[in-house]
Amino acid sequence: MRWYFRMPFILQRHLSFMRYDTEKSVREIGDFLAPYLKINDIRVKIIAYRPMGVREEYSHFQVPGQDYLAHLADIMRKKGFEHVTVI
Repeated sequence: MRWYFRMPFILQRHLSFMRYDTEKSVREIGDFLAPYLKINDIRVKIIAYRPMGVREEYSHFQVPGQDYLAHLADIMRKKGFEHVTVI
């Protein structure tokens, strides 16, 4: 029983070393939500990572530049989202 409770911590520790693919996530979220655009408009906010107040293991991530955030917004616009805000 003790192993069961420790497992999420072990997984979390190993997953933190994996590279997160932001563009893939944005594309997949766009693909998932696109069919719902036929029902109603969806507003999207792309919020940049900021290192203030995060756990130490995530503090090494770099803050994305405005060009990269605009690129992510363009991915969503190409999928049909008209209201995309970059913060």
